[in-house]
Amino acid sequence: MLDSRLVAADAETIMRCLSAIPLFTLSFLLVSVIPRSAEALDAVGWLERSQAARFPTKNMQAQFTIEIVRADGGRLERKGLSVRASREKKLADRLFVITEPLTIAGMALLSKDILDGPADQWLYLPAYRRARRVAIHGAGDAFVGSDFYYADLARVRIEAGDHSMKGEVSVAGRACVKIETLNKDPLLPYARTVTVLDKENALPLRTEYYDGKGVLLKVGTIDSIELRDGHPTPVRIAMRNVVLGSSSRILLDEVQYDVDLDPEMFTVERLEDAGLRR
Repeated sequence: MLDSRLVAADAETIMRCLSAIPLFTLSFLLVSVIPRSAEALDAVGWLERSQAARFPTKNMQAQFTIEIVRADGGRLERKGLSVRASREKKLADRLFVITEPLTIAGMALLSKDILDGPADQWLYLPAYRRARRVAIHGAGDAFVGSDFYYADLARVRIEAGDHSMKGEVSVAGRACVKIETLNKDPLLPYARTVTVLDKENALPLRTEYYDGKGVLLKVGTIDSIELRDGHPTPVRIAMRNVVLGSSSRILLDEVQYDVDLDPEMFTVERLEDAGLRR
């Protein structure tokens, strides 16, 4: 058993040592061991956290339905399979394959992230039995007639913008942070975006897209989040085209994480080979 006199002496020695340390040094030591909380994140930190929240594991796949409501009230629907495989340096490969309707079944989009530039995207068209590269200036074109652009299906390039915090807001009763991004790449279809991130899970509940003149082009929202394999997963994502008056939404089903994916499926050669075997 420890002698109580020794314990008291040790405690007195420790207090004398601490009192000899300048106050600012103590403050530095205390701050350095406290983990950086979400409250301390800057705009870039929040966006990086958001990307990690959107894609929490290495690989994932899901069935998707795209519901399109045109400006004239007409409705269209597309169904398909989407898969995503992570690569080094937070990059990823994505593949979207249309299975319905039969008129465009087999159409596929391959999107490969590039470290210092826009994604390398290839569109496979069954009618031509070949894949063609999506031109960089075509990043603002509609994917299968929806209000989602090709650029919306690629990585959000945090490094391609200047980001700033714009305070806190509430969305559907949830505390959120607002971030403004001024895009530096003139090839991007949006000059400015305003993103509202949920403070708890960092998912982007609302994103506004503007052109260079400040005109609001589109509004994207996550309308439903479900827990899949332990991960908060957006399963209903909407995009409203303010200019055209149309809207689309993506419904995800059978979401699976940590699936085994063959890296060769994310090549143009495999894309065309699979199409030729149809």
